[in-house]
Amino acid sequence: TLNGSDAILRARDKLRCQQLLAQQGIGLPNTVYGDYPDDTSDLLALLGKPPHVIKLVEGTQGTGVVLAEKPSASRSVIEAFRG
Repeated sequence: TLNGSDAILRARDKLRCQQLLAQQGIGLPNTVYGDYPDDTSDLLALLGKPPHVIKLVEGTQGTGVVLAEKPSASRSVIEAFRG
């Protein structure tokens, strides 16, 4: 393949990929990562008004990606992903 295994692994890990892109000065949308259910309200406040793109940390080709157009939808999607 054209891409080596390290490149594929980095691309699949959204947090690591974002870190690498930011390190190179590539502009990125506001992004937050969370691991604790108690953080949900704070994280959504950091993002601001919807729409929000909510993703699982790992995944490819759109798997685990949801567009939430209302705050209640964002919260519901996050809770479903955590479940």
